[in-house]
Amino acid sequence: MKLEGIRVLDLSLFLPGPLLTQMMADHG
Repeated sequence: MKLEGIRVLDLSLFLPGPLLTQMMADHG
């Protein structure tokens, strides 16, 4: 879980907010 959280934060630096939210929703 922690690794996923860190990965999400790392991706948030490159991906925009809306896209990140969509990816999170699709991931579960």
